[in-house]
Amino acid sequence: MKISRQKNVFKEESLLIEILFGNTKINKKVFKKVDFNKLIFLASSHLMLPSLYHNLIVKKLDKMIPNDLLCYLKEIYKINSERNLKLIEEINEIVQVLTKNKIEYALLKGSANIVNKIYDELGERMVGDIDILVSKNNGLKTQNILKENGYENVNNQLIYEIDPKHLPRLSHKKKNFAVEIHTRMVRSKKLYNDLYNNTMETKTNLYGYYTLSKLNQFLHNIYNFQINDNGYKKLSYSFRTIYDHNKLIEKYKINEKWEINSNKYLDNYFMVLDYLNLNLGKIYISRYGKIDCLRLKLKSNFKIYYFFDEGLVFVFDYIRRRIKQIKELLTNKAFRNYSILKIKNFFVGDS
Repeated sequence: MKISRQKNVFKEESLLIEILFGNTKINKKVFKKVDFNKLIFLASSHLMLPSLYHNLIVKKLDKMIPNDLLCYLKEIYKINSERNLKLIEEINEIVQVLTKNKIEYALLKGSANIVNKIYDELGERMVGDIDILVSKNNGLKTQNILKENGYENVNNQLIYEIDPKHLPRLSHKKKNFAVEIHTRMVRSKKLYNDLYNNTMETKTNLYGYYTLSKLNQFLHNIYNFQINDNGYKKLSYSFRTIYDHNKLIEKYKINEKWEINSNKYLDNYFMVLDYLNLNLGKIYISRYGKIDCLRLKLKSNFKIYYFFDEGLVFVFDYIRRRIKQIKELLTNKAFRNYSILKIKNFFVGDS
């Protein structure tokens, strides 16, 4: 991988990509031209500060970084390592409770990656929540079991998501991590059956914890960002998702022999990787169209178009959600009751 990248990729992003994913030595002159404040802001926005520190040390690039900045990154890395030790403790407690109550589960996302040891070191990955997949029939049962063990709805807020992928977020006063109980992995109904139907039959247990099968873990990492985080709609990218992608390939030896069915989400995702000049293994040949390529280039090169595109996506998504809510108001009594209760609480809160 060469340090010279596409014109639209500014030097701080180019350097971050090279540190995280590159295999060749980086010229000292590159660091001298970089604004380290921008580099840190970029890495922070992608939740990659611990990963940045880890790769600086492993690739012996730490001497290229100002000492005060390196100390700052080291402290964050240390805090994250300690936090992830707590994560494993809390996962163990939850798994014991679920097993005792005969609830079949599969850990998802960062929690699954941590327990499956896909990273070189424990402090490498930042994790926000403990995400757990259970069957739809066991969703409320799992929620009640966790509430019996001290968990409660975050801020006791009213939550009603049409066709939700997870139940209301739970937190514990004495725990570091909130818990999200998923009854489906993605919002896309088209992909729902493909990912979910055989998940409990094909789940794996590598180190004493149930997670998705290796292939589904790899695919869910992509779909979670593309669908749940709107990466597909916005033509955006997440270095954390890409980093996990790379680590999963290395851990599970994923290659072109793995059967991956093509779809628009994967086409879009790998198109962006191609655009960033990131060839992370021969996994998938993207079949993207000229319009998507043009849109991506315009977003990258022109700020005015970037904000226009983001605004357009927001407006269309807002309209789509409002239409869906109107349909629910007309056909779903539970949603009508929720809406009335929400309005009452709003006025009570204002008084």
